[in-house]
Amino acid sequence: ADLHGGSVSVTSTPGSGSVFTVTLPYQPLQYAVSNTAANDPLPPVRSALIIESSAVVAEQLARYLADQNIQPVVWLYGNGAVEQVAAVHPDLIVLSVEMSDRSGWEILADLQRDPELRRIPVILVSVVDEPERGFSAGAAAYLVKPINRAMLKQALSQISFSAVLPAEPVVGKGNGARVLVAEDNEMNLMVLSEYLQACGYEVCVARNGREALQMAAEWQPNLIIMDIQMPELDGLEVIRQLRAQAVYATTPIIAVTALAMLGDREQCLLAGATDYLTKPISLRRLAQQIERLLTHSPHAR
Repeated sequence: ADLHGGSVSVTSTPGSGSVFTVTLPYQPLQYAVSNTAANDPLPPVRSALIIESSAVVAEQLARYLADQNIQPVVWLYGNGAVEQVAAVHPDLIVLSVEMSDRSGWEILADLQRDPELRRIPVILVSVVDEPERGFSAGAAAYLVKPINRAMLKQALSQISFSAVLPAEPVVGKGNGARVLVAEDNEMNLMVLSEYLQACGYEVCVARNGREALQMAAEWQPNLIIMDIQMPELDGLEVIRQLRAQAVYATTPIIAVTALAMLGDREQCLLAGATDYLTKPISLRRLAQQIERLLTHSPHAR
């Protein structure tokens, strides 16, 4: 207690017992941000990637972000975190230092070495109060756990987002070609849809396999992006049923899967897919692939 500026005392009453009293000075939880401007309105952040190995803490942070109308996506591993950032390209990263399989400091260093990803603001969170180290490493803000809504909101209001540039520049010209995106993950849907629309494509979405068949029949897309792990009807069966119809016999279909298993590519191509990609997807590569497929497809217009 003395080391913390407090004290310990005891009072005893014969026949009754003893009372021990421990007194410690209280200091509110501290947090810091690199920009000290106060009372700024919250920036127009639409999406945030939470890199946190504790599912409980990640869920709490996701709830706080959702309260600010920020769409959260959670990544529970240190390994693959940088690749996930490159795939999602969020407006903000909330990164835990104490990851179970890889240090958050290493992840932050990798992000800072990438000329595109380093532009995404990072809120570093830790159980250790060392904000100076965080700012030196490139963090935009530093929070000490446990974190509450007010702390996160304050950090958000004081981060400069004006210098953030998209890591995946728009390539190609969609010229209004219709692209059906079949994907059951809402965050992936949002990212893909907004990017493809920015490329000049018309986009329609389906959230399960049966809806994908229905939307394809109603909308007759020029190209289909098909997630293989779809609810109700898996992507491979959807592709088979589409190929069985003459109208979709040559429509370009890009199969997408998060499970990069041996033989997956061959299985997708055998079902009728034109091409195959594994998650996380490079948006630039996807746009280039779409443009190439539509250029050589009779379904381009």
